[in-house]
Amino acid sequence: MKIAIMTLALVSLTTPALAGGWTGKEVTKDGVVHVMNPAVPSDGAANLDPQELWRAGGDEDEDVIFGVVRDIAVDDAGNVYLLDVQLNQVHVFSRDGEFLRDIGREGEGPGEFRRPSAMFVMPDGKIAIVQMMPGKIILMNPDGTPGGDYHTPDAPDGGMQMFFEAGRAGNSVLVGINQFKRGEGSFTTTRSLHLLDNQGASRAVLSSKTTQRDMAKMSFDEKDARGPEWAASADGRVFLSEDFDAYAIKRYNAAGTLDRVIERQYTHRTRSKQEVEDNKPQVRFRTSSGTHRPESTASATDRDILRMFAREDGSLWVLSSHGALDASGKTLVTLDVFDPTGRFVRQTSVRAEGSFKDDGILVDGDYLFVIRQLHSAERAMNAAEDEESAPDDEDAEPMSVVCYRLTPAPTARK
Repeated sequence: MKIAIMTLALVSLTTPALAGGWTGKEVTKDGVVHVMNPAVPSDGAANLDPQELWRAGGDEDEDVIFGVVRDIAVDDAGNVYLLDVQLNQVHVFSRDGEFLRDIGREGEGPGEFRRPSAMFVMPDGKIAIVQMMPGKIILMNPDGTPGGDYHTPDAPDGGMQMFFEAGRAGNSVLVGINQFKRGEGSFTTTRSLHLLDNQGASRAVLSSKTTQRDMAKMSFDEKDARGPEWAASADGRVFLSEDFDAYAIKRYNAAGTLDRVIERQYTHRTRSKQEVEDNKPQVRFRTSSGTHRPESTASATDRDILRMFAREDGSLWVLSSHGALDASGKTLVTLDVFDPTGRFVRQTSVRAEGSFKDDGILVDGDYLFVIRQLHSAERAMNAAEDEESAPDDEDAEPMSVVCYRLTPAPTARK
């Protein structure tokens, strides 16, 4: 009887090819539709040339100096908020690129934070700043005044927890949490992704992974150290990529229920020896006897999915390892485009200034932001905090932010 049930659960529901020639199929497994996409998109390739709107910082802008801008958010009025994790501030610009003000400051009081990791706009328009440790979310009004409290789940058994990332999913909030617990001779880490309501109550846990390490032989593997990649849409859907070595995306509805899995045939990108070395987890512990660096290892291939961006039209843009790291010429990145049903319909090359290897790339609504020299600025910040290291980017250009509009339609690429 069990064999019969399993057979029925894997019945293929092949959909007739569309006008674009989609040749994949839909398969139902355990009641969930899996969209099985081929390696080639149905509608071919296209170029997208976004319109530059403004830029701030860098050598040519004496009025704005950034530390390390790591996250960006846009409110309903088009104002742009840049989270500076080094200066513990948020730089606010108008939709036209005019600098308006700085909000937030270092501290522990209302509207204050230390070592922020992410930022987003709440459904009521307040600005949410995610502090890494101790993990909490600080709310501010757009003018910089304190915006009240947002209560998140406490760590179980009085343990320690860090908030690495967070964002808005419709009327819900997603928070990536690392919880730590020490045992006798061991160290346990649980990394999970929580879907919360506006009051901080848990709606669902979308992902959870627990790793135990021996304190006497501490080591870190890149695949264990890296958390899942995710994106959230304005209607509350969440797209989640958990497997380092698989081009597979779980789609959850606004209630936190898995309703679809999107897969694509994909060949892993092989790293060079230097790339393997560069991707080893940079972990260090400070004790009374000094700084200790445990053994770390990195994968010989890149993670298949590096970023995802949920679009307002229901489509999903996916940045793969090849699309990010093999770009050349005028191409900033090449994105895999999936329609609202999860079908791989197009590969779009975004032609703009910058490089994924050097810069941060963010999409918010119809805006594309390129944070120039992000990675060299991060290295310099980390080196300044590490007494045993020295900055290796002394001649690097100062950080700048370039804002583009994505509204121009893609044009077919021959």
